[in-house]
Amino acid sequence: MDNLEYLENIKKADEKHHNDNDIGIEEIAGDVYYEEYRKIKALEIIAEQIINLDNTLACVITTLENIDTTLNRR
Repeated sequence: MDNLEYLENIKKADEKHHNDNDIGIEEIAGDVYYEEYRKIKALEIIAEQIINLDNTLACVITTLENIDTTLNRR
């Protein structure tokens, strides 16, 4: 499973959690489960950023390769 698939699975689990547990955040803020849940959500945000950075880096590399190719053809 790659990062994007993992991220999609976490988002589905998040939606399911909210649908299955229709309770307010103040009711679970002191819960140990909630602390673990927030850690997972933090990892989700990190995964999104890594995916975005990977995409950006791929674009930069492609652009640099195109520049290199153009310069070498001259």
